Amino acid sequence: MLAVSFAAAFLAAGVSTWTGFGSATILTPVLASFLDLRSTILVVAVFHGLANALKTVTFRDAVAWRVVLLFGPAAVVFSVLGGLLSAVAPASALKVALGILLVFDASMGLAGAGGARAWRAGAVHAGLGGAASGLAAGVIGTGGAVRAFFLHHFIGGKAPYVATSAAIATLIDASRVPVYLSLYDEVDTRAVWPLMLVTAAAGFAGVYLARALLPRIRVERFRKVVLASLLLAGAWFLVDGAVEWAEGEPAGPAPAAVYISTTG
Repeated sequence: MLAVSFAAAFLAAGVSTWTGFGSATILTPVLASFLDLRSTILVVAVFHGLANALKTVTFRDAVAWRVVLLFGPAAVVFSVLGGLLSAVAPASALKVALGILLVFDASMGLAGAGGARAWRAGAVHAGLGGAASGLAAGVIGTGGAVRAFFLHHFIGGKAPYVATSAAIATLIDASRVPVYLSLYDEVDTRAVWPLMLVTAAAGFAGVYLARALLPRIRVERFRKVVLASLLLAGAWFLVDGAVEWAEGEPAGPAPAAVYISTTG
C-alpha cells in the first residue's frame, strides 16, 4: 500500500508541476482503493497543499504575484459558491461546455493559431480565470484545467507558469485543509499519518525531479506539453459529461466530495 501510494504521489507531483493540474486526478483513485472517501480527501488535500507550497517556494523568484492576487480570491470565493450550486447546477452540461472549450483552445494552440502571447495578463482575464476555475471546482470537482486554460495564454515562460499556478493552488489548499481537519473528526488521523508522510515525501521528490528537468526543455516544447494535457483533459470532460448527460446523472457531485480535486 505504501509503495503504491509513493509511486502514485511521485507521478502526480511530477506531472502537475509542469501542467499545473492533474495531481489529485492521479492520486485520488489510488488512495480510494484502500481508504474511505473522507480519509482519501484529507490525505490528498494535505499532499496537494504541501506539494504546491513546495513548488511555490522552489520557484518563488518566478511567481507573478499580481496574477496570483487577482486569481486567488476569486477562485476561493467561487469554489465555495460552486459547492453551494452543485446540488442544482447541470454538471454534465458544464463538463461538455468545458470540454469543447479546452479541446478547441488546445487544438488551436498546437496548430500554431494561438498561444501565450494571445492575451495580455490583465485584471479582467485573471479575475475571470479565478472565478471560472473556482466555479468549475465547486460544481464538477476540478478547477485546475480551467485555471491552466487562462494561465497559459498570458504566462509564456516555463518557471513563471509553474510558480504562478502553484501559488494560486496553495491559496486554495490553505483555505480547505483546515476545513477538512475540523469537519472530518471521525477520520482517525493517526491511522493515515503514514500515508500523509509517504505521499508528502514522494511529492517532494516528484517536484524536485520536475524542477531539475525543466531547464532542459525548450519553452515551445514545454508549452506543447501543457496544451497536450489540456487537450486530454478537454476530451475527458467531453466524454464524461456526455455519458452523464445521456444517463441522466444527478446535477452535481455530493457536497462532501466537491473539493477532492479543487485545484487539480
